[in-house]
Amino acid sequence: MSSESENLLKQLELENGGKIEWKTYAFLISLKNRSIVSKGGLLYIVDGDLIFEDFESDRPIYRVIGTKQKTYQKTKLKAPLASIVNVQIMTRTNALKTLRGKRNLDELKTPNKLQRFLDRTVHAIRFEDESCWFCEMYTTENLSGYLPRYNKEIL
Repeated sequence: MSSESENLLKQLELENGGKIEWKTYAFLISLKNRSIVSKGGLLYIVDGDLIFEDFESDRPIYRVIGTKQKTYQKTKLKAPLASIVNVQIMTRTNALKTLRGKRNLDELKTPNKLQRFLDRTVHAIRFEDESCWFCEMYTTENLSGYLPRYNKEIL
């Protein structure tokens, strides 16, 4: 791990008041003004909380083509692990349909091997307050050990 990455992780631990216990790169998929938005960032666990946080990127392409980057607006979501009711695996297609209101989460089945091969996998993290984060995660390894209501079929 580079020193820049290590410094970032230490800064996140200071900001959140604890050690990062688990982390993965993830894309948070959401609906904003009828458009699907996908933000890349870090999904991590600190002191009993699940946190998604994105970071401003300095893309060289903007300098090359001379366009201005949109004004960056930070996204940071935080929820207690104890509030997670379920983590449901689905295809990205079904996640997008659910976000647009064309599918109900309770009607969706776990994708089979062929569906996983043909489409990307998204995890719907459902909370007690009936809110949901749709995350395309780089890895889910060991995540189940941190979820108090873990269902062995979901990860």
